[in-house]
Formats: sequence, C-alpha cells, structure tokens
Amino acid sequence: MERTTATFCTQCGARLEPGARFCHNCGATVGTLPSPAPVAPEAVMDSAPAAVTTPMAPPAPVVGQSWPDWQPAETPLGTGNYATFGERFVAIIIDWIILAVAWWVIGIVLAIIVYMAGGSTDATDLAVGTIVALTAFVSHWLYFALQESSERQATVGKRAMKIVVTDEHGRRLSFARATGRSFARLLSGVFFYLGYILAAFTAQKQTLHDLIAGTLVVKR
Repeated sequence: MERTTATFCTQCGARLEPGARFCHNCGATVGTLPSPAPVAPEAVMDSAPAAVTTPMAPPAPVVGQSWPDWQPAETPLGTGNYATFGERFVAIIIDWIILAVAWWVIGIVLAIIVYMAGGSTDATDLAVGTIVALTAFVSHWLYFALQESSERQATVGKRAMKIVVTDEHGRRLSFARATGRSFARLLSGVFFYLGYILAAFTAQKQTLHDLIAGTLVVKR
C-alpha cells in the first residue's frame, strides 16, 4: 500500500486533502508562506540599533582667555622648607628683647617694694635675687613652651619672621616636647652660643636644642 504524507495549511494549520490547491478552511493557496505578523511600532523602535555616542572634545578656550598656568603643590611643613639662620637669628633677638623688658619691669617693681619695706638688707637682697631668678626661669620656659605648642606654633619673634616650630614630621608640638625644647635651649647657650650657631651648618637648619627635642623650624 502506498503511504501518503499529510500536509497542512501554512496559514491556519488545517489538514489538507491530497492534491488540494486551496485550503478548505481559510481558502489560502497551498504552498504560500504565512504572512508575517504585524510588528508594533514600539518593537521596531526597540530593535533599532543603538545610536553611537561620539565622545565630545574638550572645550576650546575662549579667544583672549588662556588656561591657568600649572602651579606646583606647596611644600608641606617640615619637608624641606626650613627657616634660614638669619630668620631664626632675628626671631630670637625679638624674643629676647621681649623677655628682657619683662624682667626689667619685674626688677623695678621688686626694688620699689624693697624700698617701701625699709631698705635693702642681706635677707631682702637674697629674697629679691631668688625671686628674680625663679621668675626669669619660669617666664623663659613658659614663654617658649606655651607659644610653640599653641595653634600658632611660634613665639612673637617667629611670627614676625613667618616661621613656625614643628616636630620632624611637620606636626604641631605637644606641650611636653615644647617644654623639653625650652630647657634644651640652656645647653645651646653655653660655650658662646655654639648650639644656636649650629643651625648655620646642619642640613635641616637645626640648633642643638632642635636636635635634642627632635624639632624643626620651617617657613609658614
């Protein structure tokens, strides 16, 4: 027996009779391809190729206007911007003048007190001498330690010269470190102030008390 192959309408899917030229169900001609399904406008838009974005060139400067010149970053405190020997010398002279005037005023006040108390005696002279020495020591200590550990990081003389005191990493001093630096000044003052003169020869312009306390004096 001869086997026949079933065929189906390409339009509606109905089974066709052998040798039929038209579909008995929808009337479509046998052998035609199905009509494409209508495509919604949104689908057409979605399937459109994406627009190619061209990178924009940087804006050209306006005529008569130039780009700002490149400026190097400022040198951080404590990284090479060291105060010179001359700047430090002028600063310490200013500070010493201030302290000398303060000590002179204190001496005058004490002399007046002694005179009003009945005059000078060995006991009063010893007492006045002790008071003056203690006052000079404490005022010297606090004058430098308080100001150099403050937010300004500088005494009056240093502020006048626009220089400040930092540790070896450019940071503000603690009061304890500033105190150690103040006491170490006494060592810099011996042997004709050689400890101060050392700042003219060291690589980081450090005095003896800077080396002892681990501090630097740099430009603001």
